[in-house]
Amino acid sequence: MSQSSLPFVSHWSQQLVQGKKSGPKHALELLARWTPPAREKSSKKRRPVNLSLIIDRSGSMTESINGRSFGGHHRASPAIFGGPAMAQPMGGITFPLPKPIIAQPTLPPHVSQIHEPSQSKLDLAKDAAWSAIQNLGAEDIVSIVSFDDSVRVVCQGVKGSDRATLRQALDSIVGGGSTALFDGWCEGARCVANAMADGYLNRALLLTDGQANVGERSQDKICQRVAQLADTGVSTSAFGVGLDYNEDLLQGIALSGDGNYYHIKGSDDFLSLFSDEFEGLANVVGRQVRLMVEGEGWRDIKALNDFPLDAAGQMKLPNLMAGRALEVVIEAVAKTGAPGALTLTLGYLDEKGAAQKQAWSQEPATVEKKSMIVMNQDVVDAAAAQRVAQQKKLAMDALDRGDMALAGQTLFAARSFMANASGAVAASATSSLEALESALEAGDTVSVRKSALYESYNTRSGKSR
Repeated sequence: MSQSSLPFVSHWSQQLVQGKKSGPKHALELLARWTPPAREKSSKKRRPVNLSLIIDRSGSMTESINGRSFGGHHRASPAIFGGPAMAQPMGGITFPLPKPIIAQPTLPPHVSQIHEPSQSKLDLAKDAAWSAIQNLGAEDIVSIVSFDDSVRVVCQGVKGSDRATLRQALDSIVGGGSTALFDGWCEGARCVANAMADGYLNRALLLTDGQANVGERSQDKICQRVAQLADTGVSTSAFGVGLDYNEDLLQGIALSGDGNYYHIKGSDDFLSLFSDEFEGLANVVGRQVRLMVEGEGWRDIKALNDFPLDAAGQMKLPNLMAGRALEVVIEAVAKTGAPGALTLTLGYLDEKGAAQKQAWSQEPATVEKKSMIVMNQDVVDAAAAQRVAQQKKLAMDALDRGDMALAGQTLFAARSFMANASGAVAASATSSLEALESALEAGDTVSVRKSALYESYNTRSGKSR
């Protein structure tokens, strides 16, 4: 493995008292923070991207984000049917694919202009995609796939600088029927896999407002396929629109696919969240990030972020991005008063696809007596935020079981984790919890669940606090 220096800092929550164990109620926390250097402002070079925009065109996408239908509001071009469906390999994985439809519309007179956003979710999605596409260049590769109960390859392998083709491709997407989510993802991911080349960042972007109700519907099977493809270098990010999509599935796809999950609550979120994703793509410097934490003098070692684990027991962390900190809060219980160091080993693939691996050893300081302990407020705040995120998830588990009373009690109890947090952190968490509790009391369980799980996801990802 090649080596590169990755900026790293860490802090313990407190010191250990010499000769005394830390008990389960007094576990220590270690805040680990990796911050890859920001790209130079004068540098215009970035890693080229190979993208597939996979857009849900089911009937519900013709409605506003608040539910109003806009029927035939969308501009569309005629499509020409393609060949028969067949199993096609993607990175060594064979997926049963639906019959694609290859769109070959004539160029509309307004291809160089972005139309005014409407209230339709589909048009808002197309506008956001178009806005992001305009930041791409000649080296970038773009495919666009749309799906309802069938899948349509709108364009494939188009240069990012070919604005006319991409504009007409987006304009040709029209609302349709049901939601073949897995089939749509398969076809979009195949487009990315077919265009893979050295030096590219490869990603499928899935946007949907509904449930997978046509084709494969099993979350476990879908996420397994997404993870398999991510292992070959094609990651997946997922955008959920409104209140009717399956947040467990989309969050699972993002976690399995080494990508990001976004909850689009209102019309303003389309542009901002698409912008976040595309900005992130331009700054990815490490993917397939894995972390192992070990220490002989410690027990019950875990990350409060609750990252998923790979087959080797390593934590699967989000991508490393230039200029953005990635935080992990480790909790561990010392077996003795002098437990030694915790060793953090981080591995990832850099921008050239080379494997990087570094290790850091972190040992807590000791004091002679308890009265000499000084708490590190930054670590206390980070740990508190992660514990509140855990509580939000536990509250939604109770809600799933139909126990609204327990869900409310769990959200209320989360306040206790803010007892030692700084004022700004405590105020922000309290405001979030109060909003969730109010919505729960009003019976708005669908909105509560999506908001709580999305807030929990963002905190646990280690990219925001």
